[in-house]
Amino acid sequence: MKILTIDDSKLALLQVERVIKDLVPNAEVIKTQDPHKGVEIAKTQHVEIGFVIVDYNMEAMTGIDVIDAILPCFKATQLSLLTANTQFAIKNEAEKRGIHFLSKDGLKEQLENILKKILVGTA
Repeated sequence: MKILTIDDSKLALLQVERVIKDLVPNAEVIKTQDPHKGVEIAKTQHVEIGFVIVDYNMEAMTGIDVIDAILPCFKATQLSLLTANTQFAIKNEAEKRGIHFLSKDGLKEQLENILKKILVGTA
């Protein structure tokens, strides 16, 4: 399974990759710190990518902007918005789009539930 992660923080990308590899050791994790490049990767490789994790708070564009740009290429259940900022307004934006909302606190448990569903085809 290919999983695309988009976050302007290199450290956060490495942490998310570590969690993914703990849960799905054979996953191929594609990482980018540039949200514009992430949109390009998502659009050109959407057939191969099974799941996308996008950080909300980035300088070049918000995670919602990224999600809106790639949503036509994916099922909503293949997309997630990740943030340390768990404000209701951000969570509401994710819910309006039908995508997963992930908090950086407890990320492993949240991802485990989602990835299990994706791997068995119920998401």
